[in-house]
Parts: sequence; C-alpha cells; structure tokens
Amino acid sequence: MLAEIGSRRLCGAVLDSDANHFDALHLGGIVAGRAGRTQEAADLLERAAAVRGDNALVHYHRGIALADLKRHSEALASYDRAVALRPDNARAWNNRGNALACLGRHAQALESYDRALRVKPDYAEARLPHCGSDAHPTPKPPALHGGDRLPAGELPAE
Repeated sequence: MLAEIGSRRLCGAVLDSDANHFDALHLGGIVAGRAGRTQEAADLLERAAAVRGDNALVHYHRGIALADLKRHSEALASYDRAVALRPDNARAWNNRGNALACLGRHAQALESYDRALRVKPDYAEARLPHCGSDAHPTPKPPALHGGDRLPAGELPAE
C-alpha cells in the first residue's frame, strides 16, 4: 500500500510538470488499476497510448483496464494493437482471446489462445478450458488490479 501511495504521488508530481510524460502516464495507469481505480487506469493508459502509440505494453495494459470495465470491443482493439506491435507476447494473445470470448466470438478466441500457445507452449493459462461451451462458462476478463495477468513486479518483455 505504501508503494502504491508513493508511486501515485511520484507519477502525479511528474505529470504536474509534464502532463504528457509517457512513463508517468503508463506507470500511473498500472498503479491505478492495481488499486482498483480502473476508470482512472483506463484514462491514464489512453493518454499514454496517445503519446506513444508504438509501445505494445501500453496497449496491452490499456486492454486489461478496458476488459475490467467490461468494454470488450475497446479492449480487443487494444490487444490487436499490442499483438501487431509485439506478436511474441503470449499474454496479449491470451487476453485477446478472452475479449473475443466475452464478445461471443468463440472461434476467433480459440485462434488467439492457440497463437498464445505457439508463442509460449508452456503458457498454462492458454491451456485452460476455453469459453463458449455449456461446461465452461465465460470466465471473468483479466483484472488489472488483481494481478492475474501481471504479477507484482513483472512486466512482459518489451
């Protein structure tokens, strides 16, 4: 909690002097999401993406925040951008599959899960039963604040 408060203050101070500081926007979005302030996270990550649209991680993190807000079409667009920039990000492919499943596009979701496994064959989350059958209800989309896609201190390789 103290780290979150410190990070939030630091990002705020940087943004007070430079409202378009990419790293402060990006980190601030991650911190806000982890603290459960998902709309704030989505807003900060949107601003970060506007500053550096060529950064795959910001699109990935924005997708997580949007999925947590149940804005699955927008999340899908963010994941599409993330995998276009970094096709080797298994997590982005997996989360893209989750967004597609939440939109009822199950065949495309399976293709994304399969792509995640081609990128990283030992990626356990992509091996879980996929959405769409009566036996396997649609899972909750990835939560930025829950860390189920981004464990504390870990960032996917950029």
